[in-house]
Amino acid sequence: MRIMKSFTGLCRQAALFCCLLLIAAPFAQAEDKTPSAGAVRVWLTSLGLTDRADLTLDGSYTCGEMAFQQGSRVTVRLQDGDIYLYYEGMVRNMGKEALFLRHQLPGQDLNGIRVNGNYALYCGDLIFSDRGGQLMCVARMDPEEYLLGVLPYEMSSSFPLEALKAQAVTARSYALSLAAPDRPYDVEDNTNDQVFGGITENSSVIRRAVRETEGVCVFYRGKIVPCYYTASNGGMVESIENVWGVSRLGGYIRRRTDPYDLKNPESPVRILTLPRDWTVSRPTEELKTVITEALAEPLKTLGMSPAPEDIVILGIDNAEMRDETDEGSGIFQTLRLTVRVTGKRLTAPDGEEEVEMPGLPVQTETAAPQASASPSPLTRQVTLDLSYFGQVEAPFYLSINGSNNELTSIRQTDKAFVLEARRFGHGVGLSQRGAQYMAEREGWSYRQIIRYYYQDITFQKVRCTYKTADRLDAVFQSTPAPPATPTPRPTLMPVTAREGEYLVIVDQVATDSSLNLRREPSTTSDILLRLYYGQTLAVTGEQGDWIRVRTDSAEGYVMARYVSRIGEE
Repeated sequence: MRIMKSFTGLCRQAALFCCLLLIAAPFAQAEDKTPSAGAVRVWLTSLGLTDRADLTLDGSYTCGEMAFQQGSRVTVRLQDGDIYLYYEGMVRNMGKEALFLRHQLPGQDLNGIRVNGNYALYCGDLIFSDRGGQLMCVARMDPEEYLLGVLPYEMSSSFPLEALKAQAVTARSYALSLAAPDRPYDVEDNTNDQVFGGITENSSVIRRAVRETEGVCVFYRGKIVPCYYTASNGGMVESIENVWGVSRLGGYIRRRTDPYDLKNPESPVRILTLPRDWTVSRPTEELKTVITEALAEPLKTLGMSPAPEDIVILGIDNAEMRDETDEGSGIFQTLRLTVRVTGKRLTAPDGEEEVEMPGLPVQTETAAPQASASPSPLTRQVTLDLSYFGQVEAPFYLSINGSNNELTSIRQTDKAFVLEARRFGHGVGLSQRGAQYMAEREGWSYRQIIRYYYQDITFQKVRCTYKTADRLDAVFQSTPAPPATPTPRPTLMPVTAREGEYLVIVDQVATDSSLNLRREPSTTSDILLRLYYGQTLAVTGEQGDWIRVRTDSAEGYVMARYVSRIGEE
């Protein structure tokens, strides 16, 4: 009995131990399966940089071994493929890349960089490099800060909150889906991707839309997808396949009607009115000209004079759009009009005969038919097919996006046929005007809006792995960095003065800076080489603010204010 109890006790202990193992195992083996993403890297093309960028550091930054106090002004220059920094009279060669690394700055709203005096604040790290002989600037930042510089440019802050949330989720998904480790950037700051203008406003509703959707992205088949969006789809969501070819991910964006965009009174629409009775409703001169020109050939076929002065258009009996690009697309190529017209009949000149001689070819010169002066003109219905994108869209200012993909439709009233053109943008994915209507008039949430435009998708929260660098020691925030090691300077070029010339010295630039020698007297002219502090030059001529100078091996123009004449006090 004692043995049995001991055995039973051991069994119970073993069972309890196994249960504990089973309970503990999930925790011991659990791993964070939350999707993660790094920083968004944005190529700042809109800065239009050439070989120079002037920075104001409204934050805490280091570059290499240099630490900058808040408010520092730094110039970045591209010279002979290398990046140079100019700061308080110092110059530093950073090699092929200069990384301005942002550090945490608790309690501060501003922690970014302004470029070339622009108001926009770029929050995050800035990376400068050489791209084809011009400075390339890439901003690397947290996706949530990136969105603060996207939303105000892609959707008005006056839109309803849920529409702005939908925009935040689609813009976040778009950017993170395009992460490209093999390139120096992920997205551009223009309409090639989505517009990013830095932070220029402190809109509470924009910040709320980003904050309340933090990390939320759209997934399809287990991957974040680029959620394309458009200003207005004109009442029809277009598919990726129909615009850009076969999608790599499949059909998460499919063609479908969008009554919400169509019902939004703010959706852009262009209108052409075609009066039915031209004796009552006077047409525009442009419409009269286009139709009259198009009538010329059909009228000749009907034996009527094509001369504009012989034509009287009575009205338009029917109008319809034809030649749809493909079934259900809403994009038509032809405007067919049935026009009622009256005019003079064509008759051959009196007494003209055609004589055929046996065995000989017929050789006749027939005079052109003339318009009959008959008091009984002909009245006919003529069918005209006008190329919509060739003959109609441009003359009547119906183009909305310049891509020949507007949706067109015709409605009939008592007095006219009304042609309407819609769609602003490519039409793929979410319609911003549709989202506005859904949120404002229908009370939809951002998830309902997104699910309408993207099929078979899921929402997942993505964890950002990018972190701002640790806070700098306080001393670096209050004093400038130690002097940089001067860049080794080439030996100065020799100069032999000639008769009629005088000598100057480059001494009105920083001791570790340089002066451009240009081909022509203009700041836009080609730079021949850079002249360093202390370089002697022979002056061969003067031209306004510029002087023509030379050394024994080079000749060009410099601005006079950067040199001093040798021998003058």
